[in-house]
Amino acid sequence: MIMIPEAVEGHLSKIEQAAPEVVRAVHVVGSAALGDHNPASSDLDLVVELDRVPDTEDLLAIADAHGAGVDVDALYFLPGELAKPWREAATAWWAREGELRDSRPTYQPDAVTWLQLATTAVTVRGDRPASPADVPAAREACRHTLHSYWQPLLAQAASMAQTTPVLLWTGLGMPRVWHTARTGEIVSKTRGAELAGLVWPDLAAPLRELTAVRADRSIPVTEVHAAAVHEVGRRILGDMTDH
Repeated sequence: MIMIPEAVEGHLSKIEQAAPEVVRAVHVVGSAALGDHNPASSDLDLVVELDRVPDTEDLLAIADAHGAGVDVDALYFLPGELAKPWREAATAWWAREGELRDSRPTYQPDAVTWLQLATTAVTVRGDRPASPADVPAAREACRHTLHSYWQPLLAQAASMAQTTPVLLWTGLGMPRVWHTARTGEIVSKTRGAELAGLVWPDLAAPLRELTAVRADRSIPVTEVHAAAVHEVGRRILGDMTDH
């Protein structure tokens, strides 16, 4: 059974105290939905269906909840949008790193979020959405992200050897996205590292050790781990090119 962090309920309570009944349904995605949430290193990812078009007071309540010290990233959709194909859904309001990013809905729906809603999301309020998954589009989105986002970040990590947050983000993030690009399955960072280790056994031990570092930052990160991050990233990009 997946244990959802109490911070989710605390976040919703802050919104509803200031804007009663604005929230219709809440779905947890990301690490918390996959049983891989670590309070020291993971944020909370939510997809929220609102019960009405938010007015200024509603948006202030949402913004204040995100500024309350809990690291929650969230998308806020209008009623009914999550049941549509992702290409047809209206843009959403979004919050990241403690801040509501705009008073207007500017987040473009994407195939990977819809795949999570259809497969791994945990609904903690309201009804589970009937979000239609588009697996080919989600796989292609992950493939594109590996080249457009992760490849430059891998080059940055090479110039920041043994910087633990960058190495963890890159070394555990790329395998997770790579697996979805290959198979259409959403997995956690821990599982992604395990799967990469099965494909490339020579990297299994350092990747496994990096997952331990994610849970306990007192464990030292060495040049061996840095080399493994760069190598797994190189192989992932090569695998995507081959396919």
